[in-house]
Amino acid sequence: MAIPKVLIIGGGPAGCAIGIELLAQGITPILLEKKGKDKNKLCGGLITNRGIRQLELLKIPLNPSIFFNTSQVRFYNCGEKILDYQSSKGFFCVRRQAFDNLLQEEYTSRGGILSLNSPVISIDQRKQLVTTSNGTSYDYDFLIGADGVNGLSSRATNPNPPKPALCLEVFVPKSNGLDGINVIFGVVQKGFSWCFENDNSIGIGLGAIDYGSYQDLKQSYELLLQTHGKSIEGTPKPRAALVPYSGRNRTIAQNKIILVGDAAGFVDPILGEGISYALESGRLAARAIVAPKPIEAYKKSVSFLSRRIQAGLRMRKLFFNPTINKFVLNEFRKHPGRTAHICDNLVLDGSIGYEDLLGMIKLAIGRR
Repeated sequence: MAIPKVLIIGGGPAGCAIGIELLAQGITPILLEKKGKDKNKLCGGLITNRGIRQLELLKIPLNPSIFFNTSQVRFYNCGEKILDYQSSKGFFCVRRQAFDNLLQEEYTSRGGILSLNSPVISIDQRKQLVTTSNGTSYDYDFLIGADGVNGLSSRATNPNPPKPALCLEVFVPKSNGLDGINVIFGVVQKGFSWCFENDNSIGIGLGAIDYGSYQDLKQSYELLLQTHGKSIEGTPKPRAALVPYSGRNRTIAQNKIILVGDAAGFVDPILGEGISYALESGRLAARAIVAPKPIEAYKKSVSFLSRRIQAGLRMRKLFFNPTINKFVLNEFRKHPGRTAHICDNLVLDGSIGYEDLLGMIKLAIGRR
């Protein structure tokens, strides 16, 4: 069997994961990244235990200078603290620039070909040809789209993409008194806010589906700083990014193109966490490429991720319903031990899914 030519667009977690996994299988892909080493993507940087397991499978070292470990978890609603506990699982936070650089260095050190500052300007699916802004063209047997929710590969396979969520984020010095993982509801409708501790900073951000306009979301961002960043001087200008948070079905593979990570819409539908999904879908795509029918094999291999996301979408409809949300948050307050268990095993570990949580809620409502 001939070794396939694999071209990857996007040098983030999904693109590097598939690249590293392909190298382990004897396939040397070419990875095109539109930016250089100074790329600084908007990302809260939370890596759950699911994500850590994927890094271990990829044999990525958890460098303590990049991975910040903490266990303090707090949940808020409209400024009121409803849960404060020490996680039994623990978790890691990273700054995305350092994390992406680490993954790219691991990829190249194992023999991968990386071309930085190579934005793709066209994809010819008929000729199976990709052209970059510097005029270089690459032919491929398989094209991996890891270039994000609004990337060219995603738009090539989804000409009418669903509306993504809009996120805003700023990093401030840790001296502002915030620490641990803080998940905040009530600042935006159909979305959530976060304050995530990193090595020497705190990432403060929010994301929403129904945000009206950028200015509407900017007002919510300013409210977030007032309630949870009280010692921050002024109103630092946030960075903005789009996240595939809407959940509408996407075409994830067709015509020798396979989408992974954000490009495929693989993001937690409530919390917006995407790193673990990016790493896992990348690994699964690499395995599918060497299967007899790669496109069909990939769709089948990620079907459990799709089911998890669909259950999360049903959960999201309940959670963002004002009446049910009030009931759920009240249950959080009344049963902190149970809530901590759910958070650890659903959010951080992934050992239970949203379908399990839906069952727990229905049972709790039935008991009333």
